[in-house]
Amino acid sequence: MILVRKPHLKSFMAILLIWVLFGISVNESRCQEPVFIGSPDIFESTLTKNDIKDIFMGKKKKWAGGKAITLTVNDQADLQKNFTKAYLRKTPAQFINFWKYQIFVGNGNLPKFFTDENQLIDYIEKSEGAIGYISTEPSKEKNLRRFTVSD
Repeated sequence: MILVRKPHLKSFMAILLIWVLFGISVNESRCQEPVFIGSPDIFESTLTKNDIKDIFMGKKKKWAGGKAITLTVNDQADLQKNFTKAYLRKTPAQFINFWKYQIFVGNGNLPKFFTDENQLIDYIEKSEGAIGYISTEPSKEKNLRRFTVSD
């Protein structure tokens, strides 16, 4: 019986491991942390992760001053996926289905979805009680509330 050595198997496995680890680190670097913004009439400047979840899941419907919360959603696929996963523990599809159900049973209105961040920013700037998230810091010229997120 002849034993066949496979010296290339170890090299192949090492290269495969490096490739997988590099792929994971590249994907992690693409994850965007959302920047939360609101209309200038909102008094709050700090929100907890629970506050954000309660707001976007319709449990919190009014700001501390009594003003109704108006939800906006950034519909850019990667950012929305990162937001729903990190803050709501849902997929974007589960989030949308949740709101469709809320409308069906009469418990709310579908948030306003934007694929263009500039349109989202303009809408939030002009709408009372509006909150949303974007991929980068807004320009200083915009009259927006910038929320700090705490645990």
